[in-house]
Amino acid sequence: MTRKGLFIGVDDYYPLSKLSCAVADATEMREFFSRPEWGYATEPCENPKFPGEVLERVRKIKEGLQAGDLLLVFFAGHGVEIGGAPRLLCAKANPRAVHFDDDAIKLQTLEDAASGPQDTVFIFDACQEDIVSEGIEAKDELEALERKLAEQGISLADLKSGKIKLRGLFGGLFAKGEAKKRDLSFAKDDDAQPPINPAIGAGNKGARGARGQVAILFSCQRGDFSKEFNGHGLFTRALLDEMLKSVNDNLAVQIAEPFRERLNIRMAELAWRQGLPGDQRAQIRFDRPVEIIPGRSDSRDQSKAPPASPTQSIEGRPFTCATGAIPMLWCPATADGRWRKASGTDFFQMGSRKEEAGRNPWLAWDDAVAEVRHRVRISRGFWIGETEVTQRQWNEVMGTSVVDMAAEALADTTAYDFASQSSPGRFWRGTIRQRRGDAAPKDLCYNKGGDAPIYWVSWDDAQGFCRRLNERERAAGRLPPGYAYRLPTEAEWEYACRAGTDSTLPNGRPWQLLGNMNAPALDDIAWYGGNSAVGWDGPGADVENWRRGGCNMQHPVDGRAAMRRVDGKAPNPWGIRDMLGNVWEWCHDWMAPYPQDDVEDPSGPQNGQCRVVRGGSWYSDAAECRPACRWRFEQGFRFWTIGFRVVLGPEL
Repeated sequence: MTRKGLFIGVDDYYPLSKLSCAVADATEMREFFSRPEWGYATEPCENPKFPGEVLERVRKIKEGLQAGDLLLVFFAGHGVEIGGAPRLLCAKANPRAVHFDDDAIKLQTLEDAASGPQDTVFIFDACQEDIVSEGIEAKDELEALERKLAEQGISLADLKSGKIKLRGLFGGLFAKGEAKKRDLSFAKDDDAQPPINPAIGAGNKGARGARGQVAILFSCQRGDFSKEFNGHGLFTRALLDEMLKSVNDNLAVQIAEPFRERLNIRMAELAWRQGLPGDQRAQIRFDRPVEIIPGRSDSRDQSKAPPASPTQSIEGRPFTCATGAIPMLWCPATADGRWRKASGTDFFQMGSRKEEAGRNPWLAWDDAVAEVRHRVRISRGFWIGETEVTQRQWNEVMGTSVVDMAAEALADTTAYDFASQSSPGRFWRGTIRQRRGDAAPKDLCYNKGGDAPIYWVSWDDAQGFCRRLNERERAAGRLPPGYAYRLPTEAEWEYACRAGTDSTLPNGRPWQLLGNMNAPALDDIAWYGGNSAVGWDGPGADVENWRRGGCNMQHPVDGRAAMRRVDGKAPNPWGIRDMLGNVWEWCHDWMAPYPQDDVEDPSGPQNGQCRVVRGGSWYSDAAECRPACRWRFEQGFRFWTIGFRVVLGPEL
């Protein structure tokens, strides 16, 4: 078997700011793979000026490779996303140039250059921030950068001081202190590649002839930053660490999902040690697992093996729940040193300030929902789902679909309270069938995609999901003693939503309520009534009816609105997505008034009439999509705006 590797590093950018260690990272990676026992023939490629140089080097190095051979291409440098497709930037990439898009390396072009009978692995340490949405629509790139940085818990001061460097266009421009408005005109890419997701083939068969397997490992998710600090790219440092662990144990290294999970854990650990957000997560795409370092078979790297669980790792690290493949992120206790370092306290402030616009939108219907501001301590850390539970995860665990759940809702003969929007303080009581008329279940399920949140689920349904999750994880030996999958308490939910911030929204943007469905600060982080019709061409709620009802929408487009896929908006500083908007989320607690004094680990009263929901939905007014907003429903109630997410935390 012949193995070849091309290691590309670009530091010497102009007019973008120079990087300090991309070439060093490429060099260290090349030295790692040059060990004689692995049989790699490696070549460096330092500071290529234009894409043609890289493509020619790739075409040349692949010569002579046959089926069963391996080509590895590593790139460290600036990167960007244009029109939904990642690009890699060479040294002379100029964002002011008319043909900037043509001067960036498109992944499909790179795949074509490497095309051959051999297996091919691409490893990229570069940003993927979307300059079409951030740089063009915003028209003010400094504001766009500060917003994106705040979403990931990074200050502009960190960037300017050099504490953190970003391997992307924004990082390249603003590390130099440039803050001018520029007219960048990029067309949407007609050849945009699909999202890099596990086990989605790279299109290796067809007109281009028979090809080997292709695997791509990217340092961050679409739209996100790849961090560089302390003399290394965070991703490259974690990658070298994880590969070295396997080598020391004489284990093979495969580009596959379990390896990506361990890589994400290592990145989070390295980031926490520096007091930085641990939210950078690698992406992977592969036809089948590809071995890049030979060795003894490693059961952890089998494509069907379950990802690491808390019994295989340590507190404080992210992991993936094997049942349902649910990504879980860590939320530290308020007494944790990392929390105290960031906040200066051992509690967080729950509720809202009296002057907060839109405060207590449901108070006319129930005075128990008042957002009284009070201090809460969380004594033990917990894991929370990175996203709301999706329809794919629900189906895997429960064996039913969102249409099945809508049918159950329509068959339910229980009468429930529906708050009257036209008459504050009044309710209309009836069944779901009476509310929705003769509609068929499928017609009440606007988004039936596997990556869309499950909805039409009651609190009782969510509890059933958690019970089944616990049964399977406990039987497999993956459930730590004293811990259980469950719904978050209301305090845990708001703590995770705020993610160490004390502003109205976790992204830190100024909160302005310009209309009932018009809060610009929500646009980046939440699907709510003001934007849930944007870009949606499927069935949904007719927004013209909203306008006739007096709704003032942020984006007054024509058409219909609906719930959306769970990862379509930016995460909060802890990497958690969709805490606001998309669907309301059930919490463990019975609804009750807040206490006036400090509390520790509150979980609500022992009984009540309604269960708490938080976060608002795609159908909601802006005021309902604040971290402090509270509402409630009876625990058997199902609707198209209600879903849930799980936590793994101390048993209640």
